[in-house]
Amino acid sequence: ARRLAPRLAARPLAAGALRRPSRFAALGARWQVTTAVDGEAGTPEYRMRFKNAAGAVISPWHDVSLFTGEEGVYNCIIEIPKNTKPKMEVAIKEPRNPIAQDIKKGKLRDYHG
Repeated sequence: ARRLAPRLAARPLAAGALRRPSRFAALGARWQVTTAVDGEAGTPEYRMRFKNAAGAVISPWHDVSLFTGEEGVYNCIIEIPKNTKPKMEVAIKEPRNPIAQDIKKGKLRDYHG
């Protein structure tokens, strides 16, 4: 199979040429996102909430920008990080959609893969 190389390399500039600012540059400061945890990991009460630069709780589905402010770099939300077992999911039925461990038949679920 042929592997395609990513096309994110910077292009050389001619001497004296001015580079335009990236159209994503203004988004960098505007989309600073932090997380805050409520409850203890491994319990039904555990929630990871997302906050914007002003400290307001936001939704990772609706309010986290795809763009980071750096050209070629994007935001994404990983529900189940590599080498972890708890089956974490965006809680779509809760306000502001925090990340929580999935529950089925009253039991916390783990990823079995």
